[in-house]
Amino acid sequence: MIVGIDRYRPILENSLFKFIHEDDREKLFEMSEILVADRNTRVNREEQPSHIYFMLEGEVTLRLKNGIDIGRITYGRSFELRPLILHEPIWQYEWTTDTHITYLRLPWMAFENGLKKNPRGYQYLGRIAGSVALKG
Repeated sequence: MIVGIDRYRPILENSLFKFIHEDDREKLFEMSEILVADRNTRVNREEQPSHIYFMLEGEVTLRLKNGIDIGRITYGRSFELRPLILHEPIWQYEWTTDTHITYLRLPWMAFENGLKKNPRGYQYLGRIAGSVALKG
């Protein structure tokens, strides 16, 4: 179990984690990392989408590469689900912190495997991700 996860359980259990069976949730929590980032910085992430990120504390602005703000991510939300669930090669947005943030990072493949055990939920998220800019 990662240190500090218990503090964030209520937030995570009311997020996309609710699509995942409770036993699998525990395994995913064990694979997770809790990270922090300072205010007015870009969130550190891999170039090609391979991890899912959940906001635990603070706020992040999603911004198009041309600088237009698309929306804000607050606690309990995933940063950007669409490129993950649709297996796109790049992230859609830049992620800039509005405040000091705490966030969770988890390998997408493991999370997706948990989602696939709930076929109706997985299909639902895929349909929504394909039709709108889904922030999670």
